[in-house]
Amino acid sequence: IIYTILLHMFVNFVGSFLALLAMQHDMMGFVEIAQQQDVELLTEYISANPENVLVIGLYWLVLYSLLGIGFLVAVAAIVLLIIRLVKKEKPLFDRGEITIPWGRKLFTVLVNPGMIIYILFWLVMMIVQLFA
Repeated sequence: IIYTILLHMFVNFVGSFLALLAMQHDMMGFVEIAQQQDVELLTEYISANPENVLVIGLYWLVLYSLLGIGFLVAVAAIVLLIIRLVKKEKPLFDRGEITIPWGRKLFTVLVNPGMIIYILFWLVMMIVQLFA
């Protein structure tokens, strides 16, 4: 489960912090200049704004790395599913030590300190991105 948590954290980092950082460093201006395919104009932009190009390059590097990791995880899941189907094994899940009563499951999941802090944190992040 640690891998899924780390992957989730990585996705949120790229989608919130790095995207906001790239937008603050004029990513759209760089993309517009790059689409014009004018080498002299692009060279002028890079020499005038090296920190923008560095941040934008870092963003794209991390984004494509994330896509590659996601592709590998998807391929691994498909391979493991095929192996499980070929061997005709029934999946085994351990029973928890504590069983949550049926009527309290939703309340237990949503109304706990960790979930409340998580929801508040991401609401603040969304509001910050809206007004940035």
